[in-house]
Amino acid sequence: MCGRREKGGLLLRVFVADDHPAVRQGLRAFLGAEPEVEIVGEAAHGERALAAIRALRPDVAVLDLRMPGLTGLEVARRLRQEQLPTAVVMLSMHAEQADIDSALAAGALGYVVKEDASASLMRAIRAAARGEVYLSPTRAGARPAGGPAPTEAELARRLTLPP
Repeated sequence: MCGRREKGGLLLRVFVADDHPAVRQGLRAFLGAEPEVEIVGEAAHGERALAAIRALRPDVAVLDLRMPGLTGLEVARRLRQEQLPTAVVMLSMHAEQADIDSALAAGALGYVVKEDASASLMRAIRAAARGEVYLSPTRAGARPAGGPAPTEAELARRLTLPP
């Protein structure tokens, strides 16, 4: 399912959709640093994501679970219904099991909680490109006791910093 070969390895063509510009910027920087990844497009909402994925046919689409208009879940459902070859990795601030179950039922092969993205997103993308399921290690209630959920800005900052 991977794209063209580059320097002896397979190049993964990845599309990114998230309604927060800082998160998209962080994802572009993070994924763009991976030699095996080519970012082929991005969108801020589901309608544009669906149209672009139909046209570009990326290997993997990284979709925000909850975007305005068409959600990432609905985009994943439509891609599956249309039998497009793009694998979906859902990216979300939410680690609730119901969200994970909904994403998998919609056709996503990966689910990454944004706070785990720097450690897990490439694993999820590689697994999805192979047709395998990957779930973020963070689950509901896994945050330290009393610890607040990170903000979108904090998550974007984490994505742009080296691990």
